[in-house]
Amino acid sequence: MARVWAGTPEELWTYQQEVSTLCHSLFDSIPTDLRPKVDAEVSSLLARFQSGSVLSVPVNVIVAGGNDLSETMIRQMPRRENRAQQ
Repeated sequence: MARVWAGTPEELWTYQQEVSTLCHSLFDSIPTDLRPKVDAEVSSLLARFQSGSVLSVPVNVIVAGGNDLSETMIRQMPRRENRAQQ
């Protein structure tokens, strides 16, 4: 699957840093003096996926499902009438 971005590699990198809340501390840990170098390297790597004015970056998508544990536990509990008799 591809992550399609209509813009420049620099714009995608900036956007990714803004919306990836789980990685904010990682991005913030980049030393100020290294920031321009990191930005340039990431943008250069992203540019490999550019075709015209669109980037098509390959991504992995993981889909998971499951049951709500609390719903399962509620079904297993004795009914209210039974609890009142105990």
